[in-house]
Amino acid sequence: MEEVAEVLTVAWQTAAERLTSAVATDPAGMRWAYPPTVELRVIAEARYDGTPHRQPELSDYIDLSSLGHSDRGQIHEMAVTITADPQLDQDERRSRAREALTYMARQFGFLDAAEDMF
Repeated sequence: MEEVAEVLTVAWQTAAERLTSAVATDPAGMRWAYPPTVELRVIAEARYDGTPHRQPELSDYIDLSSLGHSDRGQIHEMAVTITADPQLDQDERRSRAREALTYMARQFGFLDAAEDMF
């Protein structure tokens, strides 16, 4: 789960830096019409071995065991939306991502999830 958190955090940082600089020369000085949001999502879309007739579960690709047991059964995707300034520093972004991923895991039935798991 630490690797998942790191990949999502870096993807968030890249998107926030690139997209805001594409629409404004001074992203820090932008006035937003709505609060900036980002959605972090993990999804199992296709089987890695090409087996038909069975939608894969996240556990086919990601070791979720560190989160404990989910009361939701088979999980095919998880997502969480974060409202935050796109210009966060690296430590703040990593901290916010861990908070959000912990919230996401709990919402998908992993009631023992904690920030130190990410």
